[in-house]
Amino acid sequence: MRKKILNSVLFLCFLGGVIFSSASVHAAVWYVDADAPGGDGTSWGTAFDNIQDAVNACSSKWMICMGPTDQIWVKSGFYSLSNQIAVNKYITIYGGFNGTETSSSQRDWENNSTLVNGNNSVRCFYITAPAIIDGFNIRRGRASNANGGGIYINKNPVYCSSLDFYHVAKIKNCIITQNTAELDGGGIYDFKSDPVITNCSFIGNSARCGGGIKNWESSPIIEKCRFKANQSTAPGSWGGGAICSDYLCYGSITNCMFHLNESNSWGGAIAYHMAYTYITNCTFSENEAVNSGGAIYSNTGGPRVKNCILWDDTPDEISIEFTSSTWPYVKYSDVKGGYSGTDNIDDDPEFVYPPIDLHLQPGSPCVDTGTNSGAPDEDIDGLLRPQDGDGDGTVVCDMGAYEVACLCEGDFTDDGDVDGSDLAVFAADFGRTDCVVCKGDFDKDKDVDGSDLAVFAADFGRTDCP
Repeated sequence: MRKKILNSVLFLCFLGGVIFSSASVHAAVWYVDADAPGGDGTSWGTAFDNIQDAVNACSSKWMICMGPTDQIWVKSGFYSLSNQIAVNKYITIYGGFNGTETSSSQRDWENNSTLVNGNNSVRCFYITAPAIIDGFNIRRGRASNANGGGIYINKNPVYCSSLDFYHVAKIKNCIITQNTAELDGGGIYDFKSDPVITNCSFIGNSARCGGGIKNWESSPIIEKCRFKANQSTAPGSWGGGAICSDYLCYGSITNCMFHLNESNSWGGAIAYHMAYTYITNCTFSENEAVNSGGAIYSNTGGPRVKNCILWDDTPDEISIEFTSSTWPYVKYSDVKGGYSGTDNIDDDPEFVYPPIDLHLQPGSPCVDTGTNSGAPDEDIDGLLRPQDGDGDGTVVCDMGAYEVACLCEGDFTDDGDVDGSDLAVFAADFGRTDCVVCKGDFDKDKDVDGSDLAVFAADFGRTDCP
C-alpha cells in the first residue's frame, strides 16, 4: 500500500514537472517591428512586420491556470490594418518598445507610441481568449453594421479551481480614440467577458449605444480611466456617451473621469439597463444627454455611487427611473442641485482649471469630505489615498477621481512658502514644450502652459507649506 502511494506521488510530481516544463517552453517572446522586412519573429533583428503573424506564431498549447503566456513585444510605429487582429490565444501583447529592450520592464509605452490604425474601415482587435493588450494607441477602428469598433471582447471568464481565480481579458495602458461602431460599443464591445480595463483613455469614440464601452451581460472592472468626448448617437438607444451597460451587468468603476461625453438619448456619460454597478471616486463634468441623466441614467437597477463629483452635467446629474430598497444609492458625493442620501453636498467643487484640469484646489469642499470605507488605495494619478488634504490632522478620502495632498506644488525651493523665488523658477520653465523634467509641468503633459500657471497661481502667496 505504501509503495502504491509513493508511486502515485512520484507520478504526480513527474506530471507536474512535465506541465511546468511544457508551459515554460511555450512562454516565448515574439518581436514585431512595422519597419522590419519580415522575419521569423524570434528577435528584434528578425522581427515580424505585423502583429497578426506574431499572434499566429504563439503557442496554442497554453495552460491558462498553470503556465505563463507567450509574449508579443511590439516596437513603436504605425500599424495600418486591412483586417482585424484576431487574438484567439492566452497571450500578452505589449506595445511601447523602442526595439532595443531585453526586458519588458524596460519599455516606455507613454513615449514610444505604438499606433494600431483601422483606417476607418476595419475593427482593430477581436479577442476570443483571456489575452492581455497593454500599451497601444488603438485608433480609427470601424465595425460596419456590427459592434466594437476598436476592440470586441468575446470570451467568458475561465475559472481556475486550483487558484480560486478567474482569468479574463485585460486592456491596460491604452489610448482608444476615434473608433466607430455602427451598432454598439465604439471603443470596446464587451460580450459576457468581465474584462479588467485599467489606465486607459477613451477619446472621441462613437456608437449607437456606449460610445466608449458597451457591456452586455458582463461585470467589468474599470479603473483609472478617462472618458472624454465620446458619443452615443442613436436617439432611440439606451444611450451612454461613455459607457452603456445592458442586461445583468455588475462590476465596478473606480477612479475614473468623465468629461464632455454626449448622448443623443439618455445618460450623457453612463447609461444602465438592468445593471448594477459600484461607482467610486469618479468625477463627472460637462457631460450632456438629450433626454435625462447628464452624468448617469438608470432605467432598471442602478448604480451605487460613493465619493463622486457630479457637476455641470446637462440636463441633470442623475436620473433613476426605478429603484429598490438597496439599489441605487448615492453617498458622500458632491451633486449639483443636491441628491438625497448619506452626507452628500451641493457645492462648487473648485476644480483647478475647468474644463482643462479637473484636479481639486486645496480649499475645495470635496477635500476630506468623502469616506474611507470602501475607497481605493490610490487616486487616478497613483497618489496614495487617503491624504490629509486640508491639513487638519484627520486623514479622510476626497470626493472625485483626484486626491489632494496638503502640499504646495509651487514651493520649488522647499522653504515652506510660495514667493518670488519660486516664481522665478516657474517663469524659467513657462512656455517650454519639450519637458522631460520641468518643475512647472504640474499636469505632466510635457509642456508648461496656462493650465500649469493656474496651479502655480493657486499656491502663490501660501506660507503654510509642509
